[in-house]
Amino acid sequence: MRFLRDENRDGLFVDINPLLAEVIRQIPTAADPEDNEAAGGRLFPAPGPANSEMTADWREYVKPGLAEQFEEARSLVEKDLEDGFEQKEGGESFRLRVPLAHTDAWLNGLNQARLVLAAKHDFSDGELTDELPPELTCQREFALYQIAIYGWMQELLLTTMEE
Repeated sequence: MRFLRDENRDGLFVDINPLLAEVIRQIPTAADPEDNEAAGGRLFPAPGPANSEMTADWREYVKPGLAEQFEEARSLVEKDLEDGFEQKEGGESFRLRVPLAHTDAWLNGLNQARLVLAAKHDFSDGELTDELPPELTCQREFALYQIAIYGWMQELLLTTMEE
């Protein structure tokens, strides 16, 4: 997979193999904390003790806006995946267009996916910084690869934005 910018400065992920394409399609699902308490806590960390007035105010006034922002980002990523994913003739590879105006939503959605996957699978900081396992033998190892791929996509988006 490579990342380019077109004449409109839209992002283009090109030469995406079918396995990577499937991992990318899972971003909105991976970013959804569902009812997982650890994932929800990772996306919405309370600013203080659970029973404090500050945390109660945060839950009432800040968290709903953050939840709405996160949902909007996931929805935009999902729409871009529906509209912008193209399979090359012969089905050997795919390409994905990320409109320049949607870059922030993609960075947000990718970050959500990484945080949620890390929380749901209870990865330690060491596991997240170690080398990837040499093979995929379980869902937990696959999640580690997803986190790495989503981080790489964030890096590609950020690097080209700076140019």
